[in-house]
Amino acid sequence: MARHLSMPTPTQKSRSDVSVFRVRLKFHDDLTFFLKSKTSSGIIDRNLGEKTSVKDVIESCGIPHPEVDLILLNKEPVDFSYPIAKDADIDVYPVQSRYLLFTEKRLQVRSIERFVADGHLGTLARNLRLLGFDVAYDRQAQDRQLLSVMEREDRALLTRDRHLLRPPVVAYCEQRGVRVMNEIELLEELRKMESKP
Repeated sequence: MARHLSMPTPTQKSRSDVSVFRVRLKFHDDLTFFLKSKTSSGIIDRNLGEKTSVKDVIESCGIPHPEVDLILLNKEPVDFSYPIAKDADIDVYPVQSRYLLFTEKRLQVRSIERFVADGHLGTLARNLRLLGFDVAYDRQAQDRQLLSVMEREDRALLTRDRHLLRPPVVAYCEQRGVRVMNEIELLEELRKMESKP
């Protein structure tokens, strides 16, 4: 008869074992419009029990991340992926904020007027040129060429190519201060530009 040895099974740390920490968020200017809990001060306190990205905490309050242009965590700028694991004070500023510091740490790309379009978007490239936008277009360009032109000439990449729209590629481009977008995102960007005073 086979003997069954009793061995201790490692258990994962339960959520109840994680110490709770407090996050105080202050939403500035017109971001208060989006808040799920209506507060005139724009201040929301959250108690968290696990490490969470600052983006997830902000969106849990009802703020869409494209509306956020600057995040200060304990007075220092951070990006959307920054993990919060202890008490923190977070200031969140919108795209058209009057706050003038940390201009180089802004999260949203504004006033995009230079593009490079992939080979599937010839009609769109032509129409954008007719509207006065600077659009580089080569029907035969390969992905590497598009990415090279985008980075070298500081252009936003317009594409339908699912490979180029994958999160790792998009993240790689955003780290270099350039943007990859599809046609729907382009229309949203143009709408924002049109609504600016």
